Amino acid sequence: MPTTLLTLGACTVTYNSVAMGDTSGGVEVTFDYNAIEHASDQSSTLEEIFLVARGITATVPLQENDLAKLQYAFPDGTYVLDSGGIKKKITLGNGTTIKLSGVAYALVLDPVNDATDNEIVTIHKAVVSSAITVRYAKEGVRIWQVQFKGLRDTTKSAGNQLCTIGDTTATA
Repeated sequence: MPTTLLTLGACTVTYNSVAMGDTSGGVEVTFDYNAIEHASDQSSTLEEIFLVARGITATVPLQENDLAKLQYAFPDGTYVLDSGGIKKKITLGNGTTIKLSGVAYALVLDPVNDATDNEIVTIHKAVVSSAITVRYAKEGVRIWQVQFKGLRDTTKSAGNQLCTIGDTTATA
């Protein structure tokens, strides 16, 4: 007998209210935490685990080649469109330290076949803080591997400062 709890399919990716385009290879979300395990000197049995930090990372393989959308993958990037509206570029390397919380935006991962909005993952403040790899190869599609990390959003209430799984408009 098949299960009705099985869900399949891709998701749409929206960052800073911009639809980032198609993905290829599957989007992965990692919910992480750091914990400290404690056992007293008088016991060899684990007595407690303290949760000391929580994190979230979304790895997004973007198939998109529109520079207007890809600009958001580069926190220090500047998107330039010429006066004729045809030539585009992203320039990188401003030579100064950037506080990434100033360029953090909501990242919304919305499964394409979730009619209830119960499986949406929203990272309230996400930044790109790791290397971006793109492979130019004759035998493959050009994919931009972008990793988004969640930051604490202090404008949100306690217990909801990192992310929401499900419909963000739902009330308590």
